[in-house]
Amino acid sequence: MKRRLLLALVIVLAGAAPAFAAVPSTCLPTLPATPGSPVFTLDVADFGETFHLEIWRQPCQDGSGQLALLVRVTPTSAGGPFLCSDFFILQGGVQTEVRLRTNSATFSSFCGDLFVPITLLMDESSGQPQFSEEGGFLLIWDGFPDNQIEIPPAGPQPPAPPGVQVVVTGCNPCKIGDFAKLHLHVTNPGPARYVEVKAGSHFPDGATTFVFLGRYVEMLIPAGESTIDIPGLTLPELPFGTYTIEAALLEPDFGTTLSRHSVTANLNP
Repeated sequence: MKRRLLLALVIVLAGAAPAFAAVPSTCLPTLPATPGSPVFTLDVADFGETFHLEIWRQPCQDGSGQLALLVRVTPTSAGGPFLCSDFFILQGGVQTEVRLRTNSATFSSFCGDLFVPITLLMDESSGQPQFSEEGGFLLIWDGFPDNQIEIPPAGPQPPAPPGVQVVVTGCNPCKIGDFAKLHLHVTNPGPARYVEVKAGSHFPDGATTFVFLGRYVEMLIPAGESTIDIPGLTLPELPFGTYTIEAALLEPDFGTTLSRHSVTANLNP
């Protein structure tokens, strides 16, 4: 007999809990086949039976302004994994048993072998405490910590941190007397912000270092892409070997690393 596949969904809200309201029956008479944005994915496996989860929040179509929590389940193993209403939500220390519904007007739970992709609405089982679809949560498959994904609360998310990449534009490999040149390529998905910029080189002995821009250099980087130029130089007499050129962007107040990148350059006889 096929082993029953179990799902466990643990939701942990951050901050004060909002007012809870059940998803109205008029919310989504038909569930979409294509996930909305943002979508969060998880691949789960249990004794050879596997499937792919896509989780997202879908606005109701009835003008209520509420959100429904949807999951698109795609089987990825032959034979059809067994899927049932085996989700649980833990919110504010209260556990809620969840049912999987094929639309907002259907109160019976989906349970059976799954041979084709299906979209399901996650809602409270009858008599269970309500939960907030807007809260952030941690999705855990069958209690295994390796099969989990953290999903942030609904609403605008902070932009990704800026990134830096070392780009060598001069010689590599080099010889004494060659012209060495590089720059830092910076990407900033968010608004303009101040960062502390570190850039330098580790000598072949691994202990000696040279700083390009100076210590504690703070810069305002614009939104989008930009370049931080490093002055070039004609290489003097230096030890032969492999040099590691490294750059980093730090949060200026507490020194948290936002991005770090390094390349190697060789100085040959």
